[in-house]
Amino acid sequence: MQEVAHLHKAADLLKKYEGKEWQQVIPDGEFPELLKLGPNVEYVRDILKNTANNTSYKKEYPYVSQLPKNAKFFKIQNVLNTPIDGVPSHKMIESYIMKNGQDYRFETSPNPVKAL
Repeated sequence: MQEVAHLHKAADLLKKYEGKEWQQVIPDGEFPELLKLGPNVEYVRDILKNTANNTSYKKEYPYVSQLPKNAKFFKIQNVLNTPIDGVPSHKMIESYIMKNGQDYRFETSPNPVKAL
């Protein structure tokens, strides 16, 4: 319903500002079949499983474990995430759990990335 309302609004604005009817812009009035959205949990879990340990290095996206020991990645991580208990995102999650008794993030099954 919202998408159809957007189309009607776009048609109104086209008429108001361009002086055109929508049929002048889309002559046959044919639109593709509407998308049917469904669950994507397994897709997201697969992407997470296969890319969570990747990082950019020059023009590539290797696993962090494949980076040279002296890569800038490690230096930057040490600056941003040391000490680990001082990382703002970690502190926010801990604070949320203390306040609400549970994590706001939920899982439908164990995380595909063991470290997470």
